[in-house]
Amino acid sequence: MKAGTIKNLMVRETSPRIILEETETGEKVVLDERKGPFAIRQGAPLEVFVYRRDQEHWIGSPHRPFLLPGQIGTLEVVGNIRSGTFLDWGLAGDLFLPVSEQRDRRGTLKRGHNVLVGVTVTPEQDRVIGTLNIYDLLSTQSPYARNDSVDGIVYELNPDLGAFVAVNSQFHGMIPQRELYEKLHIGQAITGRVNRVREDGRLELSLRMEKHEQMDDDSERILKRLIEAGGRLPLHDRSDPEDIRREMQMSKAAFKRALGRLWKNGQVILEDDGIRLA
Repeated sequence: MKAGTIKNLMVRETSPRIILEETETGEKVVLDERKGPFAIRQGAPLEVFVYRRDQEHWIGSPHRPFLLPGQIGTLEVVGNIRSGTFLDWGLAGDLFLPVSEQRDRRGTLKRGHNVLVGVTVTPEQDRVIGTLNIYDLLSTQSPYARNDSVDGIVYELNPDLGAFVAVNSQFHGMIPQRELYEKLHIGQAITGRVNRVREDGRLELSLRMEKHEQMDDDSERILKRLIEAGGRLPLHDRSDPEDIRREMQMSKAAFKRALGRLWKNGQVILEDDGIRLA
C-alpha cells in the first residue's frame, strides 16, 4: 500500500465501519464515508483514493481530492495548529501543510484564505502533505518549443530575477524581470509564449507576442492611452525607459517601434516633449 494512490480494494466488512482489504497483502483500509452516499456491499470491489490519517491507519475515499500528489492548485485554509495548517482538499480528512513546508508564509495563512499549494508524499512516513516548495515538484522535461503558447500559475516573485511559473502545473517556467511590464501576484493564472528553452530544460517565458505581432497590440495601446489622456502624452523616443514602462507597460524599444508605425500612418504627431493625436 502506498499513500496518495488509487487502489481497487475488496469490501470485507460493512458494520459498524466499512473495512476494505487489499487481497494480495491483507492490509486493511477504513472507508471514509462522510462525503455522501454511495452503494456498498460486502465482497464487492471498490476503487478508492488511499491516504493516512496517522501512522497506524489507512483511510480510503471513493472520492478524488481536489489535487493529487504531484499537482498544484489553490486550496482554502480551514484551520491552524502549532505544527501546521489544514487545507480543504475535498475529502473528510483535511490536507496537512506542515510548518516546515510553509517557507516564509508561516503565520500568514489565515482561515478562509486561499493558498497556492503543491501536494506531495513524504518518503519517510508515506503521508500525503501540502507544500509551498512548488519548485521541487516541477519537471524540466516539457514538450514545448520556442514560440509555443503555454498556460501557467505564478508561484513566486523575485524582484531581481522575475516571476516563477508552474507551466501546466507540471513544468519549470520563469518570466525574466526584463519581460515584466505589468504587476503579477502569486496564484495568478497567465498565458505566455515560450521565448527560449534553456539547456537545462527550463522554460523562459514572455507575456508578449513576437515583435511583428506585438506591434499591432502596442500601437492600439498607445492610441487608447492618448485618447484617455485627452489626446496628448508627455512621452517621446527620448523618454526614460522606466517612465515608458510605468505608463505604457512596455519596453522603450517596443514603444519606439509602435510609435514609428503610428507616425508613418499619420495617426500621431511627434513633438519635442511628447506626442499627440493627429
